[in-house]
Amino acid sequence: MENPEAWLRRVAVNVARSRYRRRRVLDGLLRRIGPPPAVADHSPEHLALLAALRGLPEGQRSGSHPEQGRTCAGSPATRPAH
Repeated sequence: MENPEAWLRRVAVNVARSRYRRRRVLDGLLRRIGPPPAVADHSPEHLALLAALRGLPEGQRSGSHPEQGRTCAGSPATRPAH
């Protein structure tokens, strides 16, 4: 490498250009889809469900409960097709 400073400058310019291009694409997509939809107020039933879910142990809340694995892992719908 003849001139490490020139190489570093070229790398920095390339990274900046790539980020700028990606950002332009993302901005265009965000403009196309518009603002996020407004979320309606939660009903009392929904709030009660959320409170009940918060009361569950972490494993059950995240969906990684051991019983779920036993009941789902052997079902034909979840087994890989060969």
